Formats: sequence, C-alpha cells, structure tokens
Amino acid sequence: MIATLLRAAENHQVVRRVVTGEEAPAWRLSSTALRLFPAIKRADGKRENPFFRTLYEDVAEMLGQEGNLPFAFEAREHTAQVDQKVRAWREDRFRFGKSDVERIAQNRDEMRQEGEPASFLPALFCSPTMELGVDISALNAVFLRNAPPTPANYVQRAGRAGRSGQAALVVTYCAAQSPTTNITSTTDKGLSRAW
Repeated sequence: MIATLLRAAENHQVVRRVVTGEEAPAWRLSSTALRLFPAIKRADGKRENPFFRTLYEDVAEMLGQEGNLPFAFEAREHTAQVDQKVRAWREDRFRFGKSDVERIAQNRDEMRQEGEPASFLPALFCSPTMELGVDISALNAVFLRNAPPTPANYVQRAGRAGRSGQAALVVTYCAAQSPTTNITSTTDKGLSRAW
C-alpha cells in the first residue's frame, strides 16, 4: 500500500527517488511540491520570527539538491501485509539494543537479499499489528491517524510508548463527523464525549 502511494506521488512529482547507498529505494519530498509564501505583516506590529523563515527557506533549497539531508531518516512499514520475518527484522532495527544488533548481524546476508538495510531504523509506519505482543521499550512517540474503535483499543495502542518509566508522546488525529470517531460515552452531566 505504501509502495503504491509512493509511486503515485512520484508520478505526480510530489516525491522523487534518491540514492542513499542502500539497495532499497529512498524518497525525498520534491522541492517543487513545497511552496513558500511571504508572510503578511503581523497585525500586532511584532517582528516575524527569522529562525522559522530561514529554516523553511533552507529546507526548500536542500530538497532541490542531491545528497543526504542533514536531518533525513528512514521509515519502514510494520503491518500484517509485511512478511513476519521482515517485521521481526524491523523491530530489531528499531529497538537496536545489544541483542537486536547481534540478531541483525546473524541475518545480515538474508536481510540484504530482501532489500532490508541493517542500520538503525528511527521510524515505523504501523497498523494494529504493532499492538499485538510487540514490546519496544525504547518507543517514545505514537501518532495515531484515527481514533481507535474503543477506549481499550486506544489504551492498548497508546501503551506501546512510554514503557519502563519513560516519558512518551501520543498524538491522535480525529475530526468532527469522521467515521473513525464514532465511539462515544456519556458523562455524568449527560454530555457526549468522542474517543
């Protein structure tokens, strides 16, 4: 599914394929897909923030050049559509602890044949398969693209992060009238609250 989206984005020049030295393809936002507009003067008379203006201008310029971005990272899919063996490799790459690195070293040749790098993996795109018995104690952020169907599902998915007493950030996207926010509960004041 992600590969199909990337192909469509490449065809419409939203992303472009870049060489990273790994066998697997890498993608970069196309510089033509990023549009910057000068800010209108602030109504309160305060000065605009030059840090963010420079940051966005620098990002736009870097996207148009070849080579690695200074803050680039790799992300991989972790869903039921990915072979179980590959998911296990990606979990090892994401955790990247001592025992994980040892397993990666043992599987390096097979991983290379499957197009899976052996380097640290900083981000995973997951489906609910992540909540089924996967313990990644180093996970410190979860972004949910929709509200889970029940409060118990939310707790299970959000609970992937912040293990071993670590702080964690959980962000859930939901919108009014969205079919993904149809679970409600009634409070003691008769108000409805969406999960």
